[in-house]
Formats: sequence, C-alpha cells, structure tokens
Amino acid sequence: MGAFRLTSKQTKFAELVIAGVKQVEAYKAVYKSDKMSPNALAVEASRLMRHPQVSLKIAEGREKEIIEPTATYTQFTHQKAVELALHAAKRADELGQSGAYVSAVRLASDLQGYITEKKSVEVTTNPWSEIAELTGAGKRHLEEDEQHSGGSGSVH
Repeated sequence: MGAFRLTSKQTKFAELVIAGVKQVEAYKAVYKSDKMSPNALAVEASRLMRHPQVSLKIAEGREKEIIEPTATYTQFTHQKAVELALHAAKRADELGQSGAYVSAVRLASDLQGYITEKKSVEVTTNPWSEIAELTGAGKRHLEEDEQHSGGSGSVH
C-alpha cells in the first residue's frame, strides 16, 4: 500500500487544530466556506477530522507538542506543569469529558496557587461585641444575642 500524502489544505487544517484552533474555525480558515451553513461546516470539519491521514497527523502533532518539551526532568518546570494541565483541560473539553476537564482545571488552579486548604476557625466570642467596640455599630445585634444566650455575650 502506497503512502497517502495529505493535500496542502488538509495539512494546514491539521496544523491549525494542533495549534488549538477549533475544528470548524480551522475548516473555515482553509476551505471556501462562506456559503455553508453552521451545520454543514460542523459536518465537514468532523468528516475531515475522521480522515485517517488527517487524524494521524493531528495525533502525532499533539503527541510531539506534549512529549518533546518534557523529555528530560531538567526541562520540566512549574510553568510546564501548568501548561500540561491546561492542555489536558482543553483536550477533555474538546472530547466532552467533563470529569477530566474539572480535574485538569483544578490541578492547573492548584499549581497556580488559586486553591488553598480549607481552614477551620472556632469562634469563641460574640463577633458583634468586637464590631460594637470598634465601630459602635452592631449594638442592637449584641443586645439581641445576649438576651438569647442568657447575657453571657458568647456564642454557645
């Protein structure tokens, strides 16, 4: 069986998808599509994605994009870990894998310091007493709390 070569348009489509362009947008950028309906565009982009040689080129390009920069431990950095997590989130979203998407976004957020551990704080005094002392506000709430708690001023 002879090797099938991609056309220049198929190659450009694959390169755009590898670069992260949505399938329909990549299709519109490469092929004459100004008179096509959104549904027809989606069908044709999907058909092109299923083309054996196109899908192989995209898979190889994505694999190369991920593996080559992280070939050695010295090249693996915090920033690369964040990039890989975001790439995983993007792929999961493209594949409609919501659980994997959430996990990847959570990892990326955690790596960037957006997620912190929950901390439990026990309140041993009535917060209204501190507000009343500092601002004079909250006096009514403080009096109500003291009436309900038997006048001790602390939360039970």
